[in-house]
Amino acid sequence: MPGCASRRRGPCRDARPSAAPERAPGRVYAGAHPHVVPLVGATRVSVLPVAHSALSAGWSIAGRLAPLGAGLINDTFAVYEGADTQGPDKPPRWVLQRINQDVFADPVTLMDNVSRTVRHLAARAPSLVPELRATRDARDYFMDPGDSVWRLWAHVSGEIATEALSEARARSAAAIFARFQSAMADLPGERLAEVIPGFMRLPDYLQALDRLLERAGSTEPEVSQALQQIYPHRWLAKELQVATGYIHGDCKVNNLVFRGDEACCVLDLDTVMYGHWAWDFGDLVRSGANARGRFSPALFEAMAQGFAGGSSLSVDAASLVLAPRYVAVMLGVRFLTDHLAGDVYFRVSRRGENLQRSLEQLALATEMASLEDSMGQMADAALR
Repeated sequence: MPGCASRRRGPCRDARPSAAPERAPGRVYAGAHPHVVPLVGATRVSVLPVAHSALSAGWSIAGRLAPLGAGLINDTFAVYEGADTQGPDKPPRWVLQRINQDVFADPVTLMDNVSRTVRHLAARAPSLVPELRATRDARDYFMDPGDSVWRLWAHVSGEIATEALSEARARSAAAIFARFQSAMADLPGERLAEVIPGFMRLPDYLQALDRLLERAGSTEPEVSQALQQIYPHRWLAKELQVATGYIHGDCKVNNLVFRGDEACCVLDLDTVMYGHWAWDFGDLVRSGANARGRFSPALFEAMAQGFAGGSSLSVDAASLVLAPRYVAVMLGVRFLTDHLAGDVYFRVSRRGENLQRSLEQLALATEMASLEDSMGQMADAALR
């Protein structure tokens, strides 16, 4: 989630510490030219020799590797082989990843989830997600001598959006995530394992906050302000709690590949899980329906239209309206809890940053609440 790269378990992928390099306006950082961000942190560069060894041992591929993207969870590399190695503008052929076991403690179970998802969608919705290349011994992942787990994706050409969305892209983004949920609805076999227990469940996060406050209160006026802003939204903990099917679990625009205004491929399948369909929609709206730092009703309307049009599930207007606020409050509670606990989960560059993040999310939730009637009219119209 934006602003929240995790030190421990959690799917937060968007935030960067203050030392991370700034992105150039309008530049594409993954999925399109230029593909590679040079030296995205010393860690990835130091992993390069190990990555080369894994690529050779696991897939018998020799080629040039370069750090790819600016994510802070998994180590990700562009793989150039053969003629791809000639010239800086050549797209990579593959994308190599090492799963971060500080975030995902059981990468083998995670890869079982991912493999089942990819195989199912390859049959149900070809090209909706990237191809996962099998290793030389026909597995979907390679475990190196140090027990690190690696996987190799086919590179998907296109563009990752790095700026504010147009209404056309917002509509297409919502539609493809809805298609993803619909295509996953008939996944056969046992339910996918829960790799992050309790994720997205507001009641659990509120209970954790309350327990922490009972043990140690706070005299900070900003904490009191945050608690006052949370109070009118506590009733949301009773909403959207019945799981309806499989969801993506990390619906951000930067987990999509665009070609023009059309979202054509869904990336990052690590948090696919059983949950309420509206959690995905809410996370997409909360993170993507903004213009110049403010909530954009026009982008919400476009996303509601896209999601309603792309889903074969039972989508209702009330959930479309509530879900963005639900996710904003949930994240505000998580940030506040971590601030009170001493910033042990989300990375910060200074003390008080998680508190500020909490206040920002809660302000967004309050703004959404003030627009509930108009959002309801838009959601009703989208479902007609």
